[in-house]
Amino acid sequence: MQLPSYLSLSRHNVYYYRFPLPKEIHPKHKSTHIRLSLSTSNEREALYTSNMLTYHADEILNTLQSTNMNYEEIRTKITERLTQLIQDSKTARLKDGALGYTPLYAYE
Repeated sequence: MQLPSYLSLSRHNVYYYRFPLPKEIHPKHKSTHIRLSLSTSNEREALYTSNMLTYHADEILNTLQSTNMNYEEIRTKITERLTQLIQDSKTARLKDGALGYTPLYAYE
């Protein structure tokens, strides 16, 4: 199976997420991106987490672009928030089970 462009697999079998930043916010109009480790070797878990991160990153970017923040501040805020979301997702998976799986039948 081919991975989406925003996911990459390291040589240590760990998935990384890549979020491209628009050229318009960079002071020299260069294309840049944020790259974060998802700390997983499970492809399904990486896809699930990366979809969630893409949604939130777009929302954060739209909010921050409307302010007068510079490039580094925007980059730092997005990185911090995405890192926190990865940690929260990992904590929830450890607590609730793999990808929030809920069985169809409740056993009593």
